[in-house]
Amino acid sequence: MKRRAVLHSLTPEITCIDDAGESVCYVVRGKERAAVIDTVNGHEDLKAIVREITDLPLIVLNTHGHCDHILGNAYFDEAYLHPADMDLYKAHFANHPLHLPSCPVRPIEAGEAVDLGGRTLEVVHIPGHTPGSVAFVDEAHKAVFTGDAIGSGVGVWMQLPGCCTVSEYKAALLHFATELYPYRDYRFLGGHYRQADPPYSKAHNPV
Repeated sequence: MKRRAVLHSLTPEITCIDDAGESVCYVVRGKERAAVIDTVNGHEDLKAIVREITDLPLIVLNTHGHCDHILGNAYFDEAYLHPADMDLYKAHFANHPLHLPSCPVRPIEAGEAVDLGGRTLEVVHIPGHTPGSVAFVDEAHKAVFTGDAIGSGVGVWMQLPGCCTVSEYKAALLHFATELYPYRDYRFLGGHYRQADPPYSKAHNPV
């Protein structure tokens, strides 16, 4: 059977894992450990696939609680998620036909920094697509890992059960854009394939 996962090296430190064109996740390597940002659909042992890329200690970071971004958590020891999506996360694991067991999930809050050793990811809360949607911002390298919080090639789905109101989402985006980062100069890496296609030119994307 053909493997679902296709690996794309975006930079020497960032690898995108495309899960059969359905969703993507990222492995971001620092000097001391690596972050696995989202874990896609759970059909394959994602930890074993990540181990083809790096032998660094791993930290799993979920951008939000939807099944196509979390089910691979089953292959890891623990993961981190914003508290506002905990109930959504549990429901998606409990009701999914794969019947995978979740690893322990710990809360991660806006403003926290994940130190990978020479590379830091800051947690930014962007409620909209889900109440607990977050992005992970690497300010030094001008990269933002957005999950589905700011679109993934096909816009932002706001029609699903549990989504915030459009006005709440607008307020979150304005806060992100005007108070936190000069986002227009950043590379946005979303949770689905259209933002994961390489190559990236160094002139346009200086990560």
